[in-house]
Amino acid sequence: MIEVSDEVARNWESSTKTKQRKAINALSNIIDEKEYANPMDIVLGSALPPYKEMLTHYNKVRESLPEYLNVVREGAKEAAKNGMNEEILKQILTEDD
Repeated sequence: MIEVSDEVARNWESSTKTKQRKAINALSNIIDEKEYANPMDIVLGSALPPYKEMLTHYNKVRESLPEYLNVVREGAKEAAKNGMNEEILKQILTEDD
């Protein structure tokens, strides 16, 4: 049994089964030591992955960013060497298919 305030108990009784199910799932995740990226996920029942998973993904992306930017810079140099400029690029991007 979980102790809650009288107000929370009244709100529970008047809430929908869907909200009750979301609250039970969120509480179960907390008790099972699963984490949320944002505390509002508990309230909203969001499908965001756990915080640690998101942080791991962010760090992988951040680590690969210099390599990605290097590829983009090399591509830009090659395009410029082949005559590409801002005006031509704008023209290509505004052409109708």
